[in-house]
Amino acid sequence: KYFVRMASVGTGFVLLMLASVVLFIIGIVMFTTGKIHRAYVPEPAANSAYLEGFALYLVAFIALGFLLRLTGVEVLPWEWLALLIIPLVMFWITRRGVPRGQMLRSLGWHWGRGPQIEIPLGIAGFFAGLPVVAVGLFISARLIKVTGAMPFHPIEGMLDGDLRQVLLLYFLACVMAPVLEETMFRGALFHHLRRRWGWLASAALVSFIFAIIHPQGWVALPVLGSIALVLAALREWRGSLLASMTAHSLNNFIALTIGLLLFR
Repeated sequence: KYFVRMASVGTGFVLLMLASVVLFIIGIVMFTTGKIHRAYVPEPAANSAYLEGFALYLVAFIALGFLLRLTGVEVLPWEWLALLIIPLVMFWITRRGVPRGQMLRSLGWHWGRGPQIEIPLGIAGFFAGLPVVAVGLFISARLIKVTGAMPFHPIEGMLDGDLRQVLLLYFLACVMAPVLEETMFRGALFHHLRRRWGWLASAALVSFIFAIIHPQGWVALPVLGSIALVLAALREWRGSLLASMTAHSLNNFIALTIGLLLFR
């Protein structure tokens, strides 16, 4: 049964990568011929409110985790409380003199050309970016082979839970994490860095910070960073976070589903 699952996952992966390479090439050709335009608009005159908001998110997120563990409650069902950090950060940014409408647009909290356009483009962008992710995955795999270090995520210990726990994992991975992390990383932090820097430098730093705060370990930095680069490219391309949230959600859905197929 295990080997049948492995074969199914392997076949699906090969077909997925072939389709992704085609989409990646199409995307490069369209960009170089000027058929893809950047919707994101930097704000050189912005103050440090967005960086402060990102710092507030880090402090609040760590404090929430500590508080939940200190009170001895079952942490997983209460992780959704982290979403309350978003209005807290937004409140701080507006208190720093940024009008609400401008703040929402700068964070990417708008519909772009509408969900009917942004969501499919987020899906297409995710698959087109898989060759980049494959490079990061290859580097991580080589690091694991050379060093013997193995990445580990606490979620792995929850994959054999009951239906309620699995549904909670899907909610946290596919809804909460994409909304919260895209708002803070590709929203607040990326927008702050793009005041002075170009896309590549901004995306690289955001992606590095995004990778190091995840608990998988240092050998996972290349693959996590490559995923974050694809998400930053979607933010630059679409302006709205809806596309990158969609791609982030799809990535987590696939990773969680593969984990359940292999280890349950």
